[in-house]
Amino acid sequence: MKALFKLLLVLSGLLVVILIAVTVTVVSLDPNEHKDWISEQALDQTGRTLSLEGDIDVTFYPWLGVEVNKLTVGNAPGFGDAPFLQADYIKLRVKLMPILKDSYIVDTVSVRGAVINLAKNKEGISNWDDLIGEEKKDDSAAFPLAAVVLGGVDVQQASLNWSDASNDTQYKISNMDIKTDALTYGEPIKLELGMDVVANKPALSGHVGLNGTIAYDIDNQLYNIRPLELVATIKGANIPGGETKATFSAAIDLNLDDDTASISDLKLDALDTQISGSFNASQVQTPEPSIEAKVNITGADLAQLFKIAEVEPLASQIAQLSDRSFKLNTSLVADLERGDIDVSELSLAMLGSTVQGDVKVLNMLSESPGYKGQLKAAGPDLPTLMQVLGQFQGGAESSLTEYGVKLAKVKHKAFKIDASFDADMKSGDIDIPTLDIATLGIKVKGNLKAKDMLADNGVINGKLNLNGAELSSLLAALDQKSLVGVVRSINFEAGISGNASNLNLKPMLLKASVAGEQIGKTPVDVSLHADTNINLDKEKLSMAGLTLKGLGLNITGKIEASKFLQAPEFVGQLNVASFNLRSLMSKLNQELPVTADKKVFSNVGLSTKFAGSGNNLKLEELAMVLDQTNLKGNFSVSDFAKPEIRFALNIDQINADRYLSPVEDGKNAPITPETAASAAVQLPVETLQALNMKGNLSIGKLTISKAKLSNVKLSLDGKDGKIKLDPIAANLYQGSYAGKISINANGKLPKVVVNSSIKGVQIEPLLKD
Repeated sequence: MKALFKLLLVLSGLLVVILIAVTVTVVSLDPNEHKDWISEQALDQTGRTLSLEGDIDVTFYPWLGVEVNKLTVGNAPGFGDAPFLQADYIKLRVKLMPILKDSYIVDTVSVRGAVINLAKNKEGISNWDDLIGEEKKDDSAAFPLAAVVLGGVDVQQASLNWSDASNDTQYKISNMDIKTDALTYGEPIKLELGMDVVANKPALSGHVGLNGTIAYDIDNQLYNIRPLELVATIKGANIPGGETKATFSAAIDLNLDDDTASISDLKLDALDTQISGSFNASQVQTPEPSIEAKVNITGADLAQLFKIAEVEPLASQIAQLSDRSFKLNTSLVADLERGDIDVSELSLAMLGSTVQGDVKVLNMLSESPGYKGQLKAAGPDLPTLMQVLGQFQGGAESSLTEYGVKLAKVKHKAFKIDASFDADMKSGDIDIPTLDIATLGIKVKGNLKAKDMLADNGVINGKLNLNGAELSSLLAALDQKSLVGVVRSINFEAGISGNASNLNLKPMLLKASVAGEQIGKTPVDVSLHADTNINLDKEKLSMAGLTLKGLGLNITGKIEASKFLQAPEFVGQLNVASFNLRSLMSKLNQELPVTADKKVFSNVGLSTKFAGSGNNLKLEELAMVLDQTNLKGNFSVSDFAKPEIRFALNIDQINADRYLSPVEDGKNAPITPETAASAAVQLPVETLQALNMKGNLSIGKLTISKAKLSNVKLSLDGKDGKIKLDPIAANLYQGSYAGKISINANGKLPKVVVNSSIKGVQIEPLLKD
């Protein structure tokens, strides 16, 4: 509003410039011969071009005045060729003789056929920013308004066009007539305004008529508009019958001395919707005023309003409901400087839903706000209600609208909320005696009580229970396709104790019921249990007594994490009892590699100590069972982006042929260190150059390509494109094998050097195998 007043003052100043410039040329008695000079003065004062195409008439006794025909003011650079302002006729006159006595009698200011083009570009810059400029302090003496008598304002056939490229909206006001009676200081001003309005978003048009009486006391900075009445005829394709009538009335009081404002007796009646209420504000000339408001809104058809506002597809969605009425009663007090908001009354009935409660927020903008209140809500369709409220939060881009659209596909849309809370984050006292939420197939219940939560001796006690059933439609709506039809229900229970810096979740139990085509029609329970401690001061998390059971799995262990808020590090122990991996993967709709023996992976177990971070992993005391094979050793990976792998593994026995891809008889070439090296050099050179691996592997008994080996030893060292297997050794068929292989991948083609020796091998059994 302040920017609008400044713009009007600039335009008035422009007219004064013209009047002064014309007066200076009175001596020539023909200002029309000095249009170029007048334009130069206007350009110097405003930075805009001024074109005077019509005649200029000057009077200097008894009225000092000017009448200008066909005036045009240029637009700001970058806003096209359309002028900023043009007018067919402007008249401004001041009685000459009273000026000598510091009295100003101004004749009726007349404007005919004025057109103002206001615009904002995609960057948010308007075509009047250069005219307003920065606000400057005025040290000049106050203008003697008490000595001013204005004959009135008479504006006819004016137009105003507004275009905002940032959101592609256009508004056009035409046939605008403004008329006031004579303006005598201290006397009320009667204002009459009429205009035609056309908008593109939404596509509406209509005629607006406004009447008001303005009373003022400039000495005490008091301004009143009462009554203020507006009557509009609105037309649009989506309005029933194509046309409707809207009325608005209010009384406005402004006290700039006390910095207060009020709107009383507010009434709006349009489109079967009625709004009434009152507003009181203080510190209105600051960015953070204090507000007290009471609002009552009732409406018959919310779908109709959204249809007219072109909010689709939500309007059509609501139109399918039997109850489209809405009603809101609320009272609030807000101190925006302190960040305090007190909604002492909240009563909303909309689309069959009800919301009742009161909420108080203290020091909302601080690091330690306070919250107090209670809320009860229930209704048949939470997703639709979220979309409606999202329109007032931010339209189609709001998070409420986004999730409301997604959740519209959920089977269970009804909701019920009962919550009471009293939280002072500064003192650390929190009391949530009641938390009961049921919606979208999920029920949440709990309570929490904290005393001096932020202190070392603070205490927190509470519990939380979450139960979800028939979750398929919810998971589908949240794009969790892999879990749809698998997870049937979930249940989470936790006891809460400790303080803000050291929180315990004990016991903590998460149970899920899963079923499906592969798992079986009868649901199977999968449970996770752990006593959890979270220390925020030390950034440590521990999960003791960790157990995971279900789907044939029995996993136990413990985990400790540190620096979890910045660079997580973890250590722990994991024990996985033997289970059928092939059966588990089938139940989870996952595929294992095709193997020659379809019975492998039927017995898998694991135990290890582990440590790592977001960039490395170390397994120590690793013990693994794979069918009839036992593996022990250590394994580590550093820098996942450029892996550095280290290992020391010992295998008692393994028949590798069982785990290889099935091949036709007679077509499986023997797998030896030489053939393995030959296969390795077929890999891309970049892959071989990036390899950073070092370790030792020993196998007690190995069957590969049907050949039987024992005491197999292999040492591998690969880095910077150079890979060495040395030594390679094994016993086979009463003899021995020894060798070493080196690969250099730093050229265009890898180079392989093989040194092998075989001693005392019995050829007949070897060839037979």
